[in-house]
Amino acid sequence: MTTITKERIELFIKSPLENGLTRGEQMELARIALTDILSEMSHQLAI
Repeated sequence: MTTITKERIELFIKSPLENGLTRGEQMELARIALTDILSEMSHQLAI
């Protein structure tokens, strides 16, 4: 598993064509997003 950094994401956002994400980085971001979504849903159900 890779460890994507804040700086790496910033580079991609600023210039995606020159700083494309690897498949591993894409998967890591997907996992992070899914974890965040599930956490939000869990928090909303607890309220």
